[in-house]
Amino acid sequence: MRIAFLSRHFDPQGGGAERYSVAVAQDLALRHEVHVFAQSFGAASPQGWVPHKIPGPLRRPRWINQLWFALATAWLTRRGFDVVYSHEHSWHGNVQCFHVLPIRHSLLKNRHGWRKFLRVVKILTSPRLLAYWWLEGARLRGVSNGHRAVLAVSEPLRMTLEQTYPIAKGQVHVITPGVIAAAPKSEPDQRRARETLGLPVGARLALLVANDPLRKGLKTLIQALGLLPATWKLVIAGHIPPPSAYRALAEEAGVLDRLLFIGPQPDLRLAYQAADVLAHPTLEDTYGMVVLEAMANGLPVVVSGLPYCGISAELTHGTQALILADPTNAQALATALQQLVNQPELMQRLASQGHDWAEKKTWSRCAQAHEAMFANLMAQRH
Repeated sequence: MRIAFLSRHFDPQGGGAERYSVAVAQDLALRHEVHVFAQSFGAASPQGWVPHKIPGPLRRPRWINQLWFALATAWLTRRGFDVVYSHEHSWHGNVQCFHVLPIRHSLLKNRHGWRKFLRVVKILTSPRLLAYWWLEGARLRGVSNGHRAVLAVSEPLRMTLEQTYPIAKGQVHVITPGVIAAAPKSEPDQRRARETLGLPVGARLALLVANDPLRKGLKTLIQALGLLPATWKLVIAGHIPPPSAYRALAEEAGVLDRLLFIGPQPDLRLAYQAADVLAHPTLEDTYGMVVLEAMANGLPVVVSGLPYCGISAELTHGTQALILADPTNAQALATALQQLVNQPELMQRLASQGHDWAEKKTWSRCAQAHEAMFANLMAQRH
C-alpha cells in the first residue's frame, strides 16, 4: 500500500496524538510505502518513511493555519495514494483518526435553554469556532456509505463520537495506542535514574507526566501532597506552567519546596525508573498514553476513572491500577498514594500485573489493526 500520513506536528516527543501517529507510521513503513506530510518533524527522523514538509506561512491564528494545512495536503495527496490517513481536522482523507473529544460535544455539553442559545450565538459569530465546527463535521462525511473510515483511540471516545454524530453510529473503529515495554526497574536502576535527573534519592516520588499539568490534575496533586508525610515529593515532567498557576496553592498547602519540575524529557524512561508511582488524576484524557507507558515500565499507577480517563475502561481497580472515582478529591488521592506505601505487597502486585497487561499492547498490534482497516476500506472501493 502507498499511504499518506497527515499530522502537522510529527514528533515522538510531542503529546499522545503525535506519539501515536509516529509509532504507527514507523511500523507500517516496514511493509508499505509511507509518506508523512507535516509542518514540523521534531525529533522524528525518517525510518523507512518519506517526509514532506508543509510550509506554514501563517502559523497564527491556529485555525487559519489548520485550514491552510488541510488545503495544502488536499492538493498534494489528491492522487497516487491508496490511503490518506489524517490525524488533523480536514475535509479530505479517506481515514480519519480522532484523538480528542469532538468540538461539537465540548462546546454544547451540559448547555440547555438560554445557555445553549448563547453558546450557539458565540459559535455563529466566531470565525475560529465555525472553522473548527465545519472541519470536524467534514471528517465524518462518507462514513455511512463506506467511502471513509473513522477511528477513535478509545472506546469512551467512540461512544462520544457516535452520540455527537449519529451518522457515524456503528461505523467508528477503535484502535487503542501501543507501547514499548521495558523490564521493571531494580533498586540500582532507580538510584541511577534519580541521580541522573537530580532528584532526591531517599524520597517518595510521585510522578506526573503532562504537557498541560493543570488539566492533568496538578492542583489536586498539590492538595494531596499537603496531606501526605514530608517524605513525599511530586516530580512533574513536561511543560512547566507559570508560577501564578500553582504557587499560591502550593504555599497554602506548605509544599512549594516539594514540587520538582524537571521539564520536557527526550526519554521518559528515566522518569519512570526514578519514580515510585505515577499519579494521573487527569480531568480529561480520551485515552491516557502516559498511564500505559508507566505500566509498561513496571510503575504502579493511580489514575482517574471514567469519564475522565479513557484507559480506565480497560482497567480493574486493585488489579492493574488504583482508580479514582473523583480526580478532584485530594483526600482520596492522598489515601491511595499512602496505601501503596503502607501495603508494599499491593504496590508490587499493581506493578507486576500492570506490566503484564501493558506489554501485550504493542505498537505492532496497533499497526496490524490499521492494516486490516486499510485493506477493508480498499476492498470496498473495488
